[in-house]
Amino acid sequence: MHRLHRMFTLLLMLCLIVPLFPVSAATAAEPFAVIGISTSSNRTGAEFANVTVPVGGVISPNSTGVLIGLSHAVTDQAALRPRVTVQDSAGQDPGLNVNFSYYKTISLTLDSGFLKKNETYTVTIKGDPKPVLEGGVAIPSDVVVTFKTDDAPYYKMEYLQNATYPTLPSMTVLPFEAEAGSFVFQILTEWQNSREWTRSVKAVLTDEATGETVADATYQQGGVYKLNLPHSGRYVLTVAVASTDMEGGVAVNIGANELKLDDTYIPRLTTSLGKHFQLFDKARDITALIKPDAGVKQLHVYIDEEPYMENILNADRSMKKVVIDPAKLKDGLHTLTIAAESKTSNNVGGSVLGFYSEGHQTFTDMPRKHWASRQVEMLNMIGAINGRTATTFVPDAKVTREEFATMAAKTLGITATRPSPFYDVGPKRWAKPYIAAMAEQGWLVGEKVGSYMYFYPDRNISRAEAATILGRIHEIANSSANWSYYQSYSDFNTVPAWAQPSVAILTYNKWLSGQGDGKFHPNDNLSRAEAAAMLYKFLPF
Repeated sequence: MHRLHRMFTLLLMLCLIVPLFPVSAATAAEPFAVIGISTSSNRTGAEFANVTVPVGGVISPNSTGVLIGLSHAVTDQAALRPRVTVQDSAGQDPGLNVNFSYYKTISLTLDSGFLKKNETYTVTIKGDPKPVLEGGVAIPSDVVVTFKTDDAPYYKMEYLQNATYPTLPSMTVLPFEAEAGSFVFQILTEWQNSREWTRSVKAVLTDEATGETVADATYQQGGVYKLNLPHSGRYVLTVAVASTDMEGGVAVNIGANELKLDDTYIPRLTTSLGKHFQLFDKARDITALIKPDAGVKQLHVYIDEEPYMENILNADRSMKKVVIDPAKLKDGLHTLTIAAESKTSNNVGGSVLGFYSEGHQTFTDMPRKHWASRQVEMLNMIGAINGRTATTFVPDAKVTREEFATMAAKTLGITATRPSPFYDVGPKRWAKPYIAAMAEQGWLVGEKVGSYMYFYPDRNISRAEAATILGRIHEIANSSANWSYYQSYSDFNTVPAWAQPSVAILTYNKWLSGQGDGKFHPNDNLSRAEAAAMLYKFLPF
């Protein structure tokens, strides 16, 4: 509409400059008129192309104000502004700010909040013969404009971030109240050091009264996600940043009908605990690494969502000593959460760290001083390797081809969707699903005999064969690197040609090593301890 109006104005100007027909007198200026009303909000541009209702019509109260469309642009804003007044149905001034726009509008906006529901507003422009509009046009007599609001629910959008930092903490708990219906969750892009960080965010939405989960998913940064609130009431939104560092955060928009937050302040603490999935193999004092901001009321430490230490912040803002001792935990993957309470609301901010603990000796023949103790303990912890008995590992025992395939598949967490391609891996073979999973990825290659492929699962696997499987996982076979530069063993010429690229490149990248004598011994059988050392490096710490 606005574009057509401008085109018509341009055509009219051309006609005035180069008349199409002779005129005997100057054309009279077009009289002033109010041409419509549009809602105004932080989601609607100021341009008056958004006119939706006539004067006197009913608009949604879901707005910070209205735009009144004029037939002429205002040229003397200072003179016209005091002549514009607004009253509600009780004759009171609702506090709307009066401004004017280049696009021939009067903008009436609130500093905060929305228009009232089921209300009638009256806008009066006091008449005066002084020209205040383009073309020397005046508003000589009073102009009265009325409009009404209906009872539609307010759709409110809140921008969430910490008051001190540009982003939320890596863990945020936010209670809120809203009406049933649409709930919008938007993860904003974070910029740091002139580089855009792409993050995924774990968000859980729960019913505060029942604890029932409404939504539980991982969302990508930059996306806008529409969820549904099943009923009106109170909910709790928990946001955790899937980041590799403790300082990572994210800014979030949330929107809902009649959205009400207890408080917009999100407490935050900075920590220097390092990256996720690090190994805690001895007691570690982390007290000095936790620094809450001024708005934090109290701090609590949780491990695996269970209280570990509560109320660690003293009255003088010093902290009780916080020591994470793996000897007090089961060996395995844990989640460390440091939660910060707000002084002003139930909002919670905090930091989350995933870590592995190792503080116990599982096998009597694998003391802590054994060179492969950590590797064996960690792989046993995640279920990738088992002992030969409940108390013995037998580290020097040889590994069969099916045992190595099983260890690798469990370490990598892969499963099969197709049957095994090998004739000698029958349906009753205990390792069949793991062999099938590795073969499906292209990481196991058998030998063709006649019309069938054979895997020879009972054969012991050599160091060269194991290295080649690792090479396939790392796609070394497709690498363009000149592996001939990476030869570092005195017996490299005894490495089979098909294994040389994998042995050379994996050794160069410190994934493989020799046996301490400068040799690789490619044709020796792989031991159980050696298999654990190879596969351990797939773990994420």
